[in-house]
Amino acid sequence: MKKYDLVKRLRKNCGLTEAEVEKLIKAKIDTFAEALAEGERGFLPGFRTFVSVARAARKGRNPKTGEALSLPSYNAIKFTAAKRLRDAMLRKDTAYPATAKES
Repeated sequence: MKKYDLVKRLRKNCGLTEAEVEKLIKAKIDTFAEALAEGERGFLPGFRTFVSVARAARKGRNPKTGEALSLPSYNAIKFTAAKRLRDAMLRKDTAYPATAKES
């Protein structure tokens, strides 16, 4: 789903204008980005948990030349799907095509 599709669906479901929906989406993303940068967790009930994790410095290798490199430490984002989302993805009644074994 692209942002355009999300805006259209939310507009239809919430009765807001497209501009209002886009403003809400941007505000939510910006708020999560600020919170993660400050080391806080981001939580959307029934959807996902976002956590900032520190990655240690390590040695790497340039795949093209084989030269050894020193990669610096950095902060990454870890996403954990909520149980409700995982269960929805694993339901048998979803629109996924049946495999030969299920037929």
